[in-house]
Amino acid sequence: MEYGKLALEYFRVILSWPTIFLILGFVFLFRFHAPISDFIRRLVRGEGPGGIKFTAEPSRQINEAEETPVKNVDDKTLQENIRSNPQVVLDILKKTFNAYWFERHYNLIYGSQIRLLEHLISKSDKGDKYGNLHIFYSQFQELTSNYFSTQYTVYLKFLETALFIEIDRTHGDSPVKITPLGIDFISYIKSAYLTTYQSKLW
Repeated sequence: MEYGKLALEYFRVILSWPTIFLILGFVFLFRFHAPISDFIRRLVRGEGPGGIKFTAEPSRQINEAEETPVKNVDDKTLQENIRSNPQVVLDILKKTFNAYWFERHYNLIYGSQIRLLEHLISKSDKGDKYGNLHIFYSQFQELTSNYFSTQYTVYLKFLETALFIEIDRTHGDSPVKITPLGIDFISYIKSAYLTTYQSKLW
């Protein structure tokens, strides 16, 4: 009889609301860990009490994308290796810097900008008209209008600064094409973030 009461007491504790909420919380985090992780990476504490703001606002995207050249390292052994194997060292440097560049910009880019790049890939060498890409900006605006506002030119400027697109301003319709680096970027994130890159915010 005592064992029965003890068992019922355990069941009552296990099925209490705090325990159920805890279990549901773990299930929610497991199911949506990728978009939540991406969201947290974009947040910093604001100036006001309890305020928050997004780190990758469009204007800051461009600033963050600007790269400062690395200072030369005065290392005799390294210099000798470079002289002896210039092409090998050059290939390693290219791969290393490209991986760094892609990771850096993956943390800054919006989901709609990734879809824009994928759209340009589908257009091959022809690219697409400047105005036709406004649909991706409109989708971005619909989701972010409560947080900040930005212009279409600024939205595209990040991709241009990152060297992922080229805009031919000598023509009236300003055709936009994806660059080889932009194609490599999409290929990289599809390989490195196979199941999560499509869950990038906005």
